[in-house]
Amino acid sequence: MADLALKLSHAGGGSGTTAFMLQANNINFSHDRAPIMVPLAGTNPLFIDLGQWKVAIQIEGAASFPGTNLTDGGVAIADKDDLETIVGNQDSIFSGTSVKKWFNETITLTDTTNSIVSTYEVKVAGLKMSRRESQQFYSYTLSLVGKLN
Repeated sequence: MADLALKLSHAGGGSGTTAFMLQANNINFSHDRAPIMVPLAGTNPLFIDLGQWKVAIQIEGAASFPGTNLTDGGVAIADKDDLETIVGNQDSIFSGTSVKKWFNETITLTDTTNSIVSTYEVKVAGLKMSRRESQQFYSYTLSLVGKLN
């Protein structure tokens, strides 16, 4: 089985594509049906199933301290500030690149030879970060929700 690296890319408005590699220890995918539920008073809810599925992706990994500027094959490896920029609505203070609107972008799984394995259009659902005093990095969990298809 080939090692996978996770690359999160964003086609910014007029500024080209910005991409980050994520140091991921664990990647979870779930594919769920997405019926429309209509609550009805005094009875069971009505479900309308249009045959649509949605994907939820949860990525757990490590992020280095801000400003470390590590790269993998010319692509920046996301540090703590880069991850916060991806989920927020502010400019990256280290790259000087405006990366607003990352909340509606594409996540791409690539193998070590950079061939595309799978591509998902996702929205960021959340980011949790933590750091213990003894750790030289931040642990993160990034939650993404895919488009219905």
